Amino acid sequence: MKRKARHRNDLKPLLLFLQIYCVLYIPICLKKYPVYPTPPQYDIGNMTSIRKPGIYLAVITGIYNIGRVRHSLETWIPELRNASLYDIPYQVEIVFVSESEIENNLNIRTVISPEDRIKQDIQRINEFNGPKEKDVPKVLKTFYALHDFYYNTNCDWFKHQDDDTGIYVPNFRMMFDEYTSRFDPRSQIVAKGACTVDLKFAVNKGVEDLYSQGGTGLLLSRKAAKFFLDNFDDWYKNFSFYEDRYVWRMLEKMGVTGESVSSTYFIGSEIPLSAQKALQYFQYDRIEECPAEHPLTRCKPEFYQLNKIVSYHREPDFYWLPFLLKNHNIDDSIRFYDNRFKPKVCRMVPKKT
Repeated sequence: MKRKARHRNDLKPLLLFLQIYCVLYIPICLKKYPVYPTPPQYDIGNMTSIRKPGIYLAVITGIYNIGRVRHSLETWIPELRNASLYDIPYQVEIVFVSESEIENNLNIRTVISPEDRIKQDIQRINEFNGPKEKDVPKVLKTFYALHDFYYNTNCDWFKHQDDDTGIYVPNFRMMFDEYTSRFDPRSQIVAKGACTVDLKFAVNKGVEDLYSQGGTGLLLSRKAAKFFLDNFDDWYKNFSFYEDRYVWRMLEKMGVTGESVSSTYFIGSEIPLSAQKALQYFQYDRIEECPAEHPLTRCKPEFYQLNKIVSYHREPDFYWLPFLLKNHNIDDSIRFYDNRFKPKVCRMVPKKT
């Protein structure tokens, strides 16, 4: 008992010190370093308001083009569906658009464009400047894809393209990172594509047509897609010439210009053979220098970086172009620009001082 009492007495100075410390020092600490309330704990599984931006990609095709479809199913489509491979933070829905079901082992659904309506409309349209049997089905398939996109999905962006157009997946995120940061697809009308001007098949003789090339298709914001659907009937009833040039009439109604539609991520036709060979053999000196001034154009006067391409059109570029891109064999100095329907490839050199 005496030991316990002596032990308590020994602790009295320490207890007194702790009391003084608590009275004097802790309030000072609290004043200097305020205590904030603990943040609420969120249930991540119930955070439905946080949603990845959605991208709807429609491949316009038909059973007559099964070879092109097979190529896409074996190359860029599996890559794009494996979003984790390239750290793509978007939800991507790929669909085929055709008169009949496109069978595939990737469970990609087909949006059906009724064959009866296609045949009726081809017969109904008498005077047509261009390949009517090709362009009428394409416009109707685009319409049914837009309708499915807007009314059956909650995606933010709509992209359509021909079945002979490839997607270079490693640059896919770069494109959507840029456009998602610059635009609100639900409140702004946005249209992007491969802008060109062309006189060869001009609708009005002697007057260059300005339009976005149809093979690589268009990237449309959700707001632009709604505008297209709302105005489709009035626009379609006068359809009488080349599909992509007539689509431009719709884009003009939206307020789209050659400059605003232009994009470094789209190339509308195959790269000239001379440039292909120079790039494949790394003979950059065989590629002519870019002009000091951009040639006159109604598109955006810019020399685009070829190694930023996402959407490229025509089968000749299906193999060599993605191969060089994946191996980082196309230098930043290699550019392209519109050259009246065909892209022109050039080499950007530093300006002499």
